[in-house]
Amino acid sequence: MRMDTLTSIRVFRQVVESGTFVAAAERMDLSTAMVSKHVMHVEKRLGVRLLNRNSRTLSLTEPGRVYFERCKTILEDLEATELELGSFGTAARGTLRISCPSWFASQRMADNFAEFRRRYPEIIVDACAMQMVKSANRLDVIVTENLYGDILSDLGAGLCGGLLPEQAPGSVMIATSVSDETGATHACDPGVAARLERAARSLGFPVVTGSLISTRALVTGSGRDDWARRGHVAVDMESAAAAATAPRFGTVRVILDTPRHELSPAWVNPGRAIRNPANWREALWLAIHTPRYALRVGAVLEAAFLRDINAEV
Repeated sequence: MRMDTLTSIRVFRQVVESGTFVAAAERMDLSTAMVSKHVMHVEKRLGVRLLNRNSRTLSLTEPGRVYFERCKTILEDLEATELELGSFGTAARGTLRISCPSWFASQRMADNFAEFRRRYPEIIVDACAMQMVKSANRLDVIVTENLYGDILSDLGAGLCGGLLPEQAPGSVMIATSVSDETGATHACDPGVAARLERAARSLGFPVVTGSLISTRALVTGSGRDDWARRGHVAVDMESAAAAATAPRFGTVRVILDTPRHELSPAWVNPGRAIRNPANWREALWLAIHTPRYALRVGAVLEAAFLRDINAEV
């Protein structure tokens, strides 16, 4: 069967954005086999592999990352052109996306948007104000508000520990729920979680989803197994406290250490650990990877809410 190249490119983009062939097939109303054929058609036409495939994850190769970014821009331009040409003589339609710092938002701006929506009901306004909040116990918390004054979500962001042996340092953890040691559990906003997951997958990062447990102390050794047996996939020390006070909550974290890459319990007291030469190898590893993974968190947040994707982190 002759494959349409433009359709194959659209399918390839959907696979990357969806994260799996199955999800892309559902969204495009195609069979999984047909989605796979379209992707292979693009790869055969280019003569390069665009995706790394295995039973658990799907990630972009370096040529795939370049091709995805270029194709996404071209397809968006094409869709915008088709929308523009189709709108001649008809009402304006489409999506207006605006992100701005929270200090820029005001009641007057909210009133202006309300009037805009009244005049152009077929235009979807996706507007949010973002405020960065520093906390002694969290790396960053971003409070997102829409420009009509409703709080959408508190977003926890930072690093965490993995609980499962198959996890790799650098994997992006999107929590579906957050629990504390007493058993209190808070469901994460599914819309925010989905948005964060799409952003992480579009950047080609490995993604872990599931329950996040917040503990009062560093979890190492058999402690990881204990929490994993209770159904959790990652651990931090902050998210549960934030989730308990937020009307709606979501969190994105990057796994720093795992059962197969265990950090010494000495790092419970970093000031003391760094003075011990036995910990200097780990200190070097932390000095390299901690800021790198923190930047990865920022890249996911940026891609999810500001739509300015930079995959070089």
